[in-house]
Amino acid sequence: MDWLEDYLEMTENTEPPAIFRKWVGISCLASVLQRKVFLPRSDDLIIYPNLYIVLVAPPGKARKGTSMKVGYKMLTEPAMQVVLSAEATTREALIRALNNARLYYRNEDGLDDPHSSLTIYSPELAVFLGNGSTQMYSDLTDWYDCRSVWNYETKQKETSDSLLNVWVNLIGATTPALIQRTIPPDAIGGGLSSRMIFIYANRKGKIVPNPQTTDHERRLRSDLIGRLERIHLLTGPFRVTAAYEELWDKWYRSVEDRPPFKDDKFSGYFERRPEIILKLSIIMHVSREPSMLLDDRDLASAIYTLEEAEVNMPRALRGVGQNTYATIIARVIEVVARAGSIKYGELLGLFLDDVMPAEFDDILVSLEKTGCIMWFQNTGEIKLAE
Repeated sequence: MDWLEDYLEMTENTEPPAIFRKWVGISCLASVLQRKVFLPRSDDLIIYPNLYIVLVAPPGKARKGTSMKVGYKMLTEPAMQVVLSAEATTREALIRALNNARLYYRNEDGLDDPHSSLTIYSPELAVFLGNGSTQMYSDLTDWYDCRSVWNYETKQKETSDSLLNVWVNLIGATTPALIQRTIPPDAIGGGLSSRMIFIYANRKGKIVPNPQTTDHERRLRSDLIGRLERIHLLTGPFRVTAAYEELWDKWYRSVEDRPPFKDDKFSGYFERRPEIILKLSIIMHVSREPSMLLDDRDLASAIYTLEEAEVNMPRALRGVGQNTYATIIARVIEVVARAGSIKYGELLGLFLDDVMPAEFDDILVSLEKTGCIMWFQNTGEIKLAE
């Protein structure tokens, strides 16, 4: 049995696209693993299964929030012991929540090791990030690497304090336009954005006018929760087989200086792809068979899963950058996606306060040349490219 496959089956009769449902499931698995498990690659490189996953879609088009609700309900089961952050919070409150999240697990030497493991579950990521709070970005960037000790200054005492064995997992949802307004320009390509996996979709997976939960889906949910509880009990290091190492060597050499797509906004992400693959291989393994021994099937599944997401990943950051019309570009894409199909005159009328008609035409031509929209000038119809 594969947990992710069963999770997709359980959520099949819902409207979010499969790619969103899949990555919500991946985040659920990461959330219960916490900092209790790890993959040692060397004395200086320890891989922990935390991910920063961001679902991106035009507003109201792909049911981002709906896809996240199912996973959220699972993680609030008491047996999971998953600490979830508030959806909107201050930096101080978030640090306090991370400090209060401290738990202990029994390590290989029979000793109790502390870990401060927190999952950020934010359907409105722009709200959580505080519309570009520089300090929040800096903290999240630091936490991604799971520091053994993280020091910070306290306002009240005007002194410093520290957190032990930090582990932060994140799943959020936003729109392309909100990414443009939320992420500081100097953070694009590096910093926090380089640690994020952007999962993009521009439409629902299916239309479900009358969603009904079947007895089969209820049984699946109960079974999935039980298996998730057992996965939560895993502790200690993962080992790898010779076949895993052979495939890793082959894949790692093959992607050197060969990014999956060309986009400077993802330059930092490209550098972190190998680490993300290692993290995903842990998650693919516990989904299939939590034996703590990773083999080439787990690594192959991780590679496929990430490459599948990368097909549309560049679309998440379209309109983000130094272009004078970057914000307008992102808004045009969102308006067209929301409408499905819109006439040129109607679309132009929505942007007359922002741009002149000739400049607007240049924007549409550019979007058409990049394969983002289709502009049928004989009829005036504009819609997203298939």
